[in-house]
Amino acid sequence: MMMKYKLTICLLLLGLYGPKAQQLINVSDWGADLSGKTDAVPAIQKAINAAKSDQKTIIFFPKGTYRIGSFTATSYSLENYCLKIHDNIEFRGEGEKSKLLLADHLLEGKDNNQNAHIFFGKNIQQVSFNNLMIDLNGEQNAPGEGVKKNHAAIFITHGHEVTLNHVKIINAAGTNMVNIKGNGSGLSITNSLFLNEMKVQQANCYQYDFSFLYSEWDRTSISNCLITMQKDTTGACEKVRPYNGGIEIHGSNSRVSGCKIENCFPGLYIASTGKSMRNIIVIRNDFRNCTKGISFWLEHPMDSIQIINNNISIISEKIEYFNNCTGIEAPNGNAKVYNNVLANAAPIKHLVISQNVIEAAPSAENASGIILHSVQNGRIENNQIVNMNRFGLALLGSRWGSEDCKIQKNRLQTEKPYNSIDRNQFCPILISDKTPNNSDTCSFSNINISGNRLQIKN
Repeated sequence: MMMKYKLTICLLLLGLYGPKAQQLINVSDWGADLSGKTDAVPAIQKAINAAKSDQKTIIFFPKGTYRIGSFTATSYSLENYCLKIHDNIEFRGEGEKSKLLLADHLLEGKDNNQNAHIFFGKNIQQVSFNNLMIDLNGEQNAPGEGVKKNHAAIFITHGHEVTLNHVKIINAAGTNMVNIKGNGSGLSITNSLFLNEMKVQQANCYQYDFSFLYSEWDRTSISNCLITMQKDTTGACEKVRPYNGGIEIHGSNSRVSGCKIENCFPGLYIASTGKSMRNIIVIRNDFRNCTKGISFWLEHPMDSIQIINNNISIISEKIEYFNNCTGIEAPNGNAKVYNNVLANAAPIKHLVISQNVIEAAPSAENASGIILHSVQNGRIENNQIVNMNRFGLALLGSRWGSEDCKIQKNRLQTEKPYNSIDRNQFCPILISDKTPNNSDTCSFSNINISGNRLQIKN
C-alpha cells in the first residue's frame, strides 16, 4: 500500500509541474469578419495581444477572407504595420481557404508614409506561419511613379527562429514579399508558393529593386518553394529596371534547395553586404528563364560556397543596358575601378560549382554560362553549359587574384552549326587579366584547366 501511495504522489507532481498546455486563440472569437466585407485588423490584433509572449500560442484563422483595411503609422514609415506580432506565436490557417487580403487603395500612391507591412515584428523569436494565404492586392495598391515602397506580407527585423510552411503569398507591389532584416538567425521557408501576376508587375513598374524573399539572417534555409514572376509582355513597364529577384540572402550557414524559380533577375542573389559570408549551399534548384541565374555581390569576403546539381535556363531582357544574361555570375571582375559599388570588392574562397546544367534560350543575346573573378581555391567541374554565344566559362582578373583553381571536365555544347558562330564574340573558356596598375604581375596562380570538352554541331 505504501508503494502505491508514493507512486500516486509522483504522478500528481508531474501533472502540476509539467509543460504548460499550448494556447489556441480563434480570431473569429474576437470578432474578425470572415466574409472580407469589413476591416479585420482590430479584431486580429486583439487576438494577438491576448496571446502571452512567454507561452506558445496558436492564432487560428478559420476558412474565410480577412480584409486588411487599416494600419498603424509610426515615426519611421518602414516600421508601419497592420498587425504587430510578438514571441511564441504560430499563425495557422486552413490553407488557401484562409486568406488575408489587403484592402483596395490602402497603400497606393506617392505618399511614402502610406506604407505598411501586414505582419511586423521587431526583436522576436519562435514565430511561425502555417497554411495561410496572403494577397497583397498589388494591382489596387500600386506605388506612384518614382516612389519606392516596401509593404511586405511579413517584415521582421532582429530575432531568431522564424518559420514559414505551406504559405502562399501573391501580388506584391512593394519591394519584397518577405523581408527579414537585421541581426538574427534561424529563418526557415518550406513548401511555399510566391507569385506575382502580370497585372501586378505592371503596377510595380517603378520599384527598381524587388525580391520575393529577402533575408539578412544567418541560418536561412529555403527549400521546396515555387517562385514565379510572370513576364510583362505588354510594354506597359518599359521604364522598370528589371531587378526582379527570386531569393536574396546575406547570412552565413544558409541553404537554398529544391526550389523552382521562374522569370527572375536574378533567380538567387548571394550578397556579402555589411558582413562576410560563409557556408552557403545551393543544391538541386530549377531556375527557369532567368536573366541571371545566380549572382554574387562581393563587398566582403565569402568562404565555402557550394553550387551543386542545379538546372539553370537563361534568357536575355529586351531592355537597354540589360541585354546580357548569365547562368552564374560575379560581375565586374576586371573593371577598371575596384569598389563595392561595382560589387567586386572581395574574393571568394573555397568555391565549388559542380554538376550544374546551364542552358541559354535560342533567342538569348550575349549569353554566358559562368563568369567569375577572385576565386581562391575553387573547383568548377563537371558542369554542362549549352548554347552560349558569348563566354562558356570566364575567369577574370582582379587585384585579389585567382589561385589554386581547377576548371575540369566541363562540357560546353552548342546546337548552332560551326559556320554560324560569331568567333569574334564567342569564347568557350576565357582567362583574362586586365587589372589596372598591375601590368607587371599576373593575378592568376596555379590554375588547372583540363579535361574540358567543346561540342559543336556539324
